[in-house]
Amino acid sequence: MTSQFEIIAAVTKETPSSKVGVTLSMEPDDEYPFVSKLSDVSPFHETGLKIGMKVLSINSVDLKGKPLKECTGIIKSAVREVVILATFEDLVENTEDGLIAKKGYRELNLPRWYIPDYLVAAGVTEEDW
Repeated sequence: MTSQFEIIAAVTKETPSSKVGVTLSMEPDDEYPFVSKLSDVSPFHETGLKIGMKVLSINSVDLKGKPLKECTGIIKSAVREVVILATFEDLVENTEDGLIAKKGYRELNLPRWYIPDYLVAAGVTEEDW
């Protein structure tokens, strides 16, 4: 079961060697990788997966504490399905005034006007950005 801040994003590779257009990154102290880039043609655009989301698992493999190379290797080695469980819980903060974007999300250096759909759905406005 997923929380209100989690999504399950699933795509099917056309061939086992097909790329899915998602780039994962990690900071030195991160326990999980995060989505740092989605290519323009990534099938994940249709799933709700967004830049900045923390990736909890890929194809039911928990990524906590795994090195980035191992995480990306799961995607590369997938024969057909790539299923990502991701969260944006770390990107929003529940305050007395409602949900606001956390500073960490701003550090992704995205333009101010770029407020992803999942933050809008969570009640984050441009003023909160």
